[in-house]
Amino acid sequence: MKITLQYFGQLRHLAGRDEQPLDAPPAAKLPDLLASVAKAYEPAFGQMLLNSRGQLSASLLVLVNDEAAPRGQPPALAEGDRVALIPPIAGG
Repeated sequence: MKITLQYFGQLRHLAGRDEQPLDAPPAAKLPDLLASVAKAYEPAFGQMLLNSRGQLSASLLVLVNDEAAPRGQPPALAEGDRVALIPPIAGG
């Protein structure tokens, strides 16, 4: 199935792109998908997505089709979903 990842903030810089189309297995789980994507980039990218236990980073905001993904049970993804990955932003 086709999924689109959208990168924001530092993730956009590390990935070198705004978004990335992906072919994912049917009913792919969000953490599994992000773990496979993390391997394609430098370690800093993966550390922004997942913690040392392979779970979604607590500081990462994840939106699936413009709705926040629940932390306890990330949703299974479906054909055409858009997943936005928004790392924390510091400054002021």
